[in-house]
Amino acid sequence: MNIFGRPPAETGAVLEAWSIKAQGDERKPVSAYPVVNPASDPRLGLVAALHIDALFPDYMTGIAGLARQTATERASAIPEEHRHLFPLHFGDLSGLPHVMLLHGINDTAVPIDCSTEAEEKLKAAGVQVMTEYPPDAEHGFDARAGNVNVETSAADDVISVESLRKVIRFLEQSVAN
Repeated sequence: MNIFGRPPAETGAVLEAWSIKAQGDERKPVSAYPVVNPASDPRLGLVAALHIDALFPDYMTGIAGLARQTATERASAIPEEHRHLFPLHFGDLSGLPHVMLLHGINDTAVPIDCSTEAEEKLKAAGVQVMTEYPPDAEHGFDARAGNVNVETSAADDVISVESLRKVIRFLEQSVAN
């Protein structure tokens, strides 16, 4: 089972259908798309494969092996022409609105250090940052609450509800300002 409680996925066929952009290839790299119906959009298989095999940087830049290279060389492995894709490391963060970071401390898929590093860099740039780092929260904990109204007391026993309530308050304050 993987971190989402799903069986292991075979990614080879998906990645073969969505080949990486080669040098000199004129098409734009696959990097994002609007929210769609997950039951009918084949790109969700691509997103899952890129996530499982940690290939997002490769596909965003068209450089095969970049993700593996950043694992050892960190941000210094990112070529100059692609640094705009990594604003936390290379961008001017000073103009950002206030930010909320929600990350489980016990996340085994994405280390909490990713969020604490983002928090430090954002604060250093003068950005107001609100954090919610629940101690017993695994990856995707916020999506596992199910269909629950977090604004009622009936939800009090559901893990992650207090974190989601804080997110709602943050969003309400953001809209009010």
